[in-house]
Amino acid sequence: MTSVLNEIMNDSSCKNYLLGIETTGKRSQLGTLDEILWILEHINNERITIVIDWAHVYARNRGVFPNTEEDFAKVLSKLEKAGVAKFHFHATGVIHKNGSECKHLSVMSNTPPYEPLLCVLKEQGFDFVIICENISSHIDDALYLKERYESCEAR
Repeated sequence: MTSVLNEIMNDSSCKNYLLGIETTGKRSQLGTLDEILWILEHINNERITIVIDWAHVYARNRGVFPNTEEDFAKVLSKLEKAGVAKFHFHATGVIHKNGSECKHLSVMSNTPPYEPLLCVLKEQGFDFVIICENISSHIDDALYLKERYESCEAR
């Protein structure tokens, strides 16, 4: 797989693009945080990065992780150690069953809770992008996350 990804990224028509490999929300799929970090380590291409879909990580972990600032800080530390310089995240809520996502929801569902993540990002000054994926509420979700991010300094 790594040789195929390198071949794609070395193709002249892809020279101006970045590729993000996303964490997946089903246990039957390749796409845990550790699996993607392993791929990135073996590819060693600065134009290929990881995209953390927090709802997918949450669903795979049956809703017990990530929930706290410590949980999110642990993941962010792992990304830093892997050399990820700019964080790219997808945000949505999720209904999950048996370690797999079933349906995406608004981030306001608090599944996973995003305020702890946002506060860690702000406190540690990380460079990041968050894409709100729930098509029916992406604008409201983005405004909600912005408000939560700004409230972190008031704590």
